[in-house]
Amino acid sequence: MRTYFILLVFFISGCSSSQSIHLRYEGESYYLPNGVEEIGALGDRDSFLVFKYSREKGKKYLAFSSSESIEKGDCDYSEFFSSVIQKDDTRSPCDKDKLAAFRDAFTSGSGAGHWKINGLDHYYFITEHTGTFVFKVLSSDAILKIDSDFLDPEELYSIIEPGDS
Repeated sequence: MRTYFILLVFFISGCSSSQSIHLRYEGESYYLPNGVEEIGALGDRDSFLVFKYSREKGKKYLAFSSSESIEKGDCDYSEFFSSVIQKDDTRSPCDKDKLAAFRDAFTSGSGAGHWKINGLDHYYFITEHTGTFVFKVLSSDAILKIDSDFLDPEELYSIIEPGDS
């Protein structure tokens, strides 16, 4: 079976007003910062949406992806991310090698943490070179990844928190 991916790029004018953008993505609401320069989307099985806040290639982005799948072993995502943050592999049913690999990739920066927003677990990781990642646990087998190379955890929290309903 052949799969076709469509890359859609929009140039936005007039988004620099003082009003934030209301986004509905995968059934959830978010309020994005103003100043969006471009929007890109990749559909089909890999649901990916990116907002660019700069015309410079690869800089100042906010991305949403629901196609993320992390090798975690025999545990759910909340157990996995909690074990990553707590660095406690002894009591975790998660795969120890998968925990170590995730830690190497996502905890090299200046922090990690957990938020409980409207009953859903959100785990954030600040990496040294690539930015901040938030993994929103939708169910035991589904996550949504939100990442940015220029927004800090508090700014990402403000995008997520007022948007959840």
